[in-house]
Parts: sequence; C-alpha cells; structure tokens
Amino acid sequence: MMYQLQFSILTGIKDGSTSNIFGAIGIIALFVVILFGAYFTTKFVANHQTSRLKNNHIKIIEAIQVGPGKTVQLIKAGEDFLLIGVTKDHITSLKSISKDEIDLTIQENQGKSIPFSQYLSAFKNKKNKGNE
Repeated sequence: MMYQLQFSILTGIKDGSTSNIFGAIGIIALFVVILFGAYFTTKFVANHQTSRLKNNHIKIIEAIQVGPGKTVQLIKAGEDFLLIGVTKDHITSLKSISKDEIDLTIQENQGKSIPFSQYLSAFKNKKNKGNE
C-alpha cells in the first residue's frame, strides 16, 4: 500500500494533477507535525524527569562494577551512608558507614571543572622549561 501511495504521488506530480500534489503536501505537512510533536514530547518528558530527580534526598556517591550486571554502590540517604550490592534481581545492604569514615573531598573535587586556560598555561610552561 505504501508503494502504491508513493507511486501515485510521484505520477501525480509528473502529470500535474492538483489532487495528488495537495496529497503530497499533506503527507509532508503531517510528517513535519509528527516530527515536532515527537521533539516537544521528548523535551517535556526530559524536563519532567529532571525536575523529579532534583528534589530527592538519596544520592549515589560512588559505584563500581564488580562483575557483569553486579555493582557495589555507596549511597547517601539523608545524613547516613550505606554500602549496597546491586545485581539484576536483588539489592543487598552490605554495610552502614559513618560520615567520619568517608573522605568526601575527593568527590567534591571531581565535580569541579578546571578551565582549559589552566591546562594550556601548564602545557606552555612545561614546554618552555623543556626548551631551556
């Protein structure tokens, strides 16, 4: 059926039939409307999910994969830290960790981005020292 529709549109354009030309324009307009609808729906869902996740009190501090489909995660729930094991089918609490046992400065430094200008100046200084 789609082949027949494409063929009739193409032959209508060749023949100059106005009904087939309007049909082709209608199909193109419908495609554009569907494309814009998909775009705005995706943006709406993404914004909704982002706003939903902003106000949570549970954060994944660190995660490491220990096998296929198996991770160990350090999570912060309120003021408590928990070490959990996560598999495809189960979540297991491994240990409760006090705030004193964790060095959070490492994670805070990872969140900060270093400007490219600092990298560039360090590279220039290293190169200049190498030339001397």
